Amino acid sequence: MPPRKRQKATRLVAWPGRDAAPLHERFAPRTAKDLRVYPKTVERVRAWLRRATGRAPDPGGYSSPRLLILAGPAGVGKSATLDVLCREEHLTPVTYRDSYGLGGDGFGFERRPSDFNEPRYESQMDAWARFVRSA
Repeated sequence: MPPRKRQKATRLVAWPGRDAAPLHERFAPRTAKDLRVYPKTVERVRAWLRRATGRAPDPGGYSSPRLLILAGPAGVGKSATLDVLCREEHLTPVTYRDSYGLGGDGFGFERRPSDFNEPRYESQMDAWARFVRSA
C-alpha cells in the first residue's frame, strides 16, 4: 500500500488581527442577519430598545419599561442579540454579570494570605438590587 499523502491543515479565517481572540469573539455575529435567533424576537428586542431610548413612540402613550430581562438556556443568543442590536442602534448596554466566585472563593474572601481585612461578602440579592438602582 502506498504511503498516504499528508493533507494540509485547513485554517479557519476570521477578521484580520483578531487571530488571538477566543473563537466566540472571532466568529461572533456582527449584524442582526448573522444572528441565529427567531427574527420576530430580534425585532421585539429592537423595538423595545428604540422605545426605551426615546427613538420610537410608545404605543398608547405609555412610557416603556427601562429594564429588559432576557431569560433562557445558555447559548441561545441572549447576549449576542443584545450586543448586535446595541451596536446597530449605537447604544452602550448596561449588563448585569453575576460575579459570584470571581476573584475569591465565592464568599468575598480574597485568595491572598497577606490580606487580613474583613471579608467583602455581598449577597446575590444585594448585588442585584445595587445594580438595578445604578442602572
